[in-house]
Amino acid sequence: MPVLQNTGPAEAPVIVHAPAFFYYLRKKAWVVLAGLLAGGGLGAALAYQLPEEYNSAVQILPEIGSSTPKAGGLNALADLTGVSLGMMSNSEAVRPDLYPNVLKSTPFLLKLSSLRVLPKDRPATETLTAFLARHQHRLLPFGQNNRADSAAAAILSRRDSLQQDIVILNALQTSQLQELRERLSASYDKKSGIIVVDVRMPDPIVAAQVAEFSTNYLIDYMLRYRSGKQAEEVEFLEKQMGNARGRFYAADRAVKSYKDRNRNPFFSISNAEETRLQSEVSIAQGLYTSLASQYEQARLKLRQEAPVLKILDPPTVPLKRSSPNRPLIMLEGALVGAALALLLLFVRMLARS
Repeated sequence: MPVLQNTGPAEAPVIVHAPAFFYYLRKKAWVVLAGLLAGGGLGAALAYQLPEEYNSAVQILPEIGSSTPKAGGLNALADLTGVSLGMMSNSEAVRPDLYPNVLKSTPFLLKLSSLRVLPKDRPATETLTAFLARHQHRLLPFGQNNRADSAAAAILSRRDSLQQDIVILNALQTSQLQELRERLSASYDKKSGIIVVDVRMPDPIVAAQVAEFSTNYLIDYMLRYRSGKQAEEVEFLEKQMGNARGRFYAADRAVKSYKDRNRNPFFSISNAEETRLQSEVSIAQGLYTSLASQYEQARLKLRQEAPVLKILDPPTVPLKRSSPNRPLIMLEGALVGAALALLLLFVRMLARS
């Protein structure tokens, strides 16, 4: 059986010559110009619709390690073996590269959300969440708010059976904390050992206020974490010293009052009672002096063991916005418009060929 073969002419490939394309492009230059102007106009409209953002940064230099002399017996033993220990390094309780994680924690963000700020366009202060709500441009997906609130309400109904440290957030609070987490960043440079806290806000004054609050929180957190036990001892000694001071003042007033009431030196009962009161004064004074000495020593030890966090560059109010870069957005829009116009001309030329 014979096999039929297609002996018709094969389709020739479409070839576009560069001179012809450039000639066609010169005739249709107005199309490229229109695309350029249209893209630039759309880019300008988008650039002026985007909210202005301002950045305020703080540089912190943390203590990497401290040197403290070891016990004399250990030094003496090292001297006998011919080894000089000298000053040995006392490692940091928390590595500095973990400090930025503190500013991402939920407890900090909850405190930050209730911070009262003073924007440049408001005569009175308002909470940071209320300020961001006025500049909010993101919305929760449809239906997510109701589902999250229902889940939070179900959990809150069993709040008594849960531990007190568990944090329960509704959909709005979750969205607010996520917004704050994205607007606040902290980084640690291992080469220079500098921590940089950077805050991005729609208002320059608010950006500086949030940067200052974040820096103070970080420094206070590190101080409390590093010297928590020693701080508790200082607080306990301060309380005991206050009680001893009150006891000493009461005993001293009792002696003076007794002397004013009993001025006859010939009664032995009066002398015995005065001696007893004087003894109580001496005991109370000795206790107060001892506690005061221990309190000062504990405060000195607390100060010595506290980490050193120095602010190299304090927060400043930015004078220029950091975003959006409107000229760049307009230029990108114009280039995209011109590229689309060139593509359209090329497709039309292929269609005619």
